[in-house]
Amino acid sequence: MKYFIFNYSHDLALACGMVHYNVSSVVDMMERDLRPLAAFMSEAGDTVWVAEDRAAACRRYYASHFAGKVRCSFDTVRAGIDQLCRISSAVEGSKTIVPWGWDYTLKRYVQGQTYDRPALEPLLPSHVDLANIRELSSRQTVVRILARLRDVLDGRLCGESWFCTKEEEIKRLMDKFDGRLMLKAPWSSSGRGVRFGAKGYTPYLVGWIRNVLAAQGGVEVEPMYDKLSDWAAEFMACSDGHVEYRGLSHFHTTGRCSYVANEVASQARLQEKFASEYSWDKFCEVVQVLTELIGREIAGRYVGPLGVDMMLCRDQETGGIVLHPCVEINLRHTMGQLAIRLEPLANSVARCRFVIRYAPTPRQLSDWLQAQPQAQLDADYRLIQGCLPLVPRFADSLYTACLIAE
Repeated sequence: MKYFIFNYSHDLALACGMVHYNVSSVVDMMERDLRPLAAFMSEAGDTVWVAEDRAAACRRYYASHFAGKVRCSFDTVRAGIDQLCRISSAVEGSKTIVPWGWDYTLKRYVQGQTYDRPALEPLLPSHVDLANIRELSSRQTVVRILARLRDVLDGRLCGESWFCTKEEEIKRLMDKFDGRLMLKAPWSSSGRGVRFGAKGYTPYLVGWIRNVLAAQGGVEVEPMYDKLSDWAAEFMACSDGHVEYRGLSHFHTTGRCSYVANEVASQARLQEKFASEYSWDKFCEVVQVLTELIGREIAGRYVGPLGVDMMLCRDQETGGIVLHPCVEINLRHTMGQLAIRLEPLANSVARCRFVIRYAPTPRQLSDWLQAQPQAQLDADYRLIQGCLPLVPRFADSLYTACLIAE
């Protein structure tokens, strides 16, 4: 019996590192509009918590558009938590709150929705749990895992990175690589907290570096690569301490590293596409070593979903294609995992992608949706062509999520 609340501001809350992180109005709207996406991660008997006054509309929308494919129920957060606290303690072990990712801000928010905190407390992470999640989510973990991967599989991979705690260290790397570097704050998301060194050690970049060093204690620095495509390996960290590989995902980003879309296809089709560019056997070896390394890193400290972003790159010396096996590690649900769960909605021969669309005004969002080709479904209600909205649109919506087939 799972209760989903998708807090897409999770990475920003980790960056803040404080209980009183204030979500911006745009991010708040993103959460309100996209929380229903948790329906595609759920099973029959689960509940998805959505914004106030949206639960009834979600019930109608999914019953009408996804009958038989979405079998969860919907409730508002406050009413849902009150109901959860009243459920008999006999089923205590079967009750689980499933967020996009746990952080201090979300725990405080959930606690604030009920007066019955004793009933709720066993379902929430402890202060130590949250501290572990934040520490492990730092890009310092990426630097350690990548170095260990290269030690084990030396010569078969590309990628290196450094976690710098002093401005002088960053300046030396800038000089060494002639500015061809990416600089990343330890906690950030989807292009936020990322800067490029191509214009040199400018006053703007210096100011950003000093601010991040003061606020977050370090900066991850990595060379620029000739990226060809973005991929991710999706995992689940289990309660018994081992880590399971759950699948491959293929996604797209902008030149500024912001998320754009995920391919939605069977694992066989994604594997075939990946193997057309890089050795599948080598990838499987990387996954095996990653599973072991991540397991040792997080054992006893984190249970839940996680994803490791990778990229295929052009080797500047040989011209061949090489794998960067660990660009990011996300200790939370990921868009890649969501894309895997969306595969049953896509016709096997269609080229489908999952996209999130933002518009500055509700009217512009409505205009964009109306301009998309109407969804065409096969006999099994799988998308063949067109645009299939995955969340209901409300009068004040600025975000939508769609499955698009071309």
